[in-house]
Amino acid sequence: MIYQGALLEVDANGNVSPLSATGNFAGVALEDADNTGGAAGDIRVQIVRKGILRGVTTAGTPAVGTQVYSATDNPMDATTVSTGATSLGACDTEESSGVWALAFEARGLRSV
Repeated sequence: MIYQGALLEVDANGNVSPLSATGNFAGVALEDADNTGGAAGDIRVQIVRKGILRGVTTAGTPAVGTQVYSATDNPMDATTVSTGATSLGACDTEESSGVWALAFEARGLRSV
């Protein structure tokens, strides 16, 4: 099950699934997608490949420009620790103490 707002990865066949620690970051889901009981590729999900996620929290506050990672599909699990996680992009702006905006780009578009 893919939920709206989830971080996604893409495999070598072009199929997307919730982000894992070793995935290739594909973007953020614009809608829910449920392929329970279906074969790979049976349904499609719209994704945003580049943008800004606002209100992201993590332990501590990274400096603007710091690379941000995640090992799950939940944007609120973002971290500045790269061990066992996939690169999402960079901290864009601090919105308030411990809350910041993340500039993200899918792998292959990467400029952040």
